Amino acid sequence: MKPALGLRGAKLNIGHICTVILPAYICFGYLMAVTSGIETRQSWVHTFPQMDTVNTTGSKEAENSRIKGTVTAIFNLGCLFSALSCIVVGDILGRKRTFMLGLVITIVGSILQSSAFSLPQLTIGRFVAEFGFGGVTATGPNWQSETVQPRLRGFIVMLQSIFLCTGLALAGWLEYGLAFTEGSVTWRLPLAFPCFLCLVSLCWAPVWPDSPRWLIKKGRIDDARNVLAMLRDESVDSPGIVHQIEEIETSLQETGQGSFKDIFRNGPARFANRAFIAVSLQMGQQICGANAITFYQSTIFETYLGMNRTLSLLMSAVLFTWKMLIAPIGTLTIDKAGRRKLLLIAFGGMGICMAVMAGCISQPSNTAAVHTAVAFIFLYVFFYVNGCIGLTYLYCSEIAPLAVRTQITGMSTASSWTFNFLVVEVTPSGFSSLGWKYFIVYAAINLILLVPMVYFFFPETKSLHLEAIDNIFLDSKNIFQPVSAARDMRKHGRLQGAHGGLQVEEKATEEHMEVV
Repeated sequence: MKPALGLRGAKLNIGHICTVILPAYICFGYLMAVTSGIETRQSWVHTFPQMDTVNTTGSKEAENSRIKGTVTAIFNLGCLFSALSCIVVGDILGRKRTFMLGLVITIVGSILQSSAFSLPQLTIGRFVAEFGFGGVTATGPNWQSETVQPRLRGFIVMLQSIFLCTGLALAGWLEYGLAFTEGSVTWRLPLAFPCFLCLVSLCWAPVWPDSPRWLIKKGRIDDARNVLAMLRDESVDSPGIVHQIEEIETSLQETGQGSFKDIFRNGPARFANRAFIAVSLQMGQQICGANAITFYQSTIFETYLGMNRTLSLLMSAVLFTWKMLIAPIGTLTIDKAGRRKLLLIAFGGMGICMAVMAGCISQPSNTAAVHTAVAFIFLYVFFYVNGCIGLTYLYCSEIAPLAVRTQITGMSTASSWTFNFLVVEVTPSGFSSLGWKYFIVYAAINLILLVPMVYFFFPETKSLHLEAIDNIFLDSKNIFQPVSAARDMRKHGRLQGAHGGLQVEEKATEEHMEVV
């Protein structure tokens, strides 16, 4: 078989996306949503009575709620430990093999979950499945961002958000369809389905090339040259490829090879500054409150908005479908509007929506207030999907230098899953103790913490080569300067790589898939 099926340039990128990234990220979205609709089914609570909050009341319900919250949050713990392991494993195996290993582990975990007859087996299976997929989410954005041109990097990586939202919708409608059946198939089939998606991605992954940047970092220059030739659709000795390899090698010399401990130090390349931005952004993606809605939307619809079980499942499926339909908006605007603007609009919009939702949910007997709350849940999701999903992983992979890209993206992804775990763990208690006031907490977090954080600390990276982004931090002396340094770089047209070579996208090269 020819490398990459003989595809080159844009066709190679499209093939990689359709056969590997698409099924993998549909699986990601599916895994995030699949438990939200099955945990109140009678077959489920009979098999796992320790998690029964449907047929219990009082102290027993409170105890079961805590167990349910912990088991649900195991999703995030598995991904957390996997992301941390990628800090070490990612640079050893490379982007492609780490991605594939994560898929294999996810399949094993899904089999354990779907065949469970006890809570310990379910918990272990859930942890294993998410441990596997944590490696996929920590590695996938790096693999993509290192193999596309700057002007398309945002669009290509943000496609993940469309695929993820498709997975959410798939889970919602599958669960709604199974609501009219009985027996363990109503939850065993949904838990087993990820095996199919992972197998599709796993079978195709070996066909596509690994990151040329990782190959150069490992001293495999000839392999990197061949990969670059395929990605750019040029000959291996073309000036563009020679220049690109020199650029990457010089960037490595400027920033060093890097190790985990280096991300806690600044130095000229400001590794710690970049790690702070990446970790903070992934934290923000979680503490904005999105997963308090995603994981517990059935509770919100039934308990706070007075819907019956069937209508609640239908609304959940419609909400997931809404996410899928609106996701292309962020994908199509990311490279025009830029990263900063979308993040500021998203966090600001989500804060306002949470405040309105709190006011409306506090009046459950007011029909107009209930309808308004539903509308603002959908509006909140609009801001989240187009300003957080996908964008956070893209931005973290962009601002991390090659020398410590695996370490920083692994650390930031671990941050995401840590705070995801905390949100999912405390939300049942938050709803129980604070009720509608719980939404005010997230309104304050978005408006008082996250909006200022993005405004003061996050530089714009759209259309810049990854090596040019290094210059933003090389020109900065403190954590506040990267924003102005990026603005000055664009103002004066200094879109240069780490060693000073011009990094503009000239018309003569636009017909090729420029590797960044």
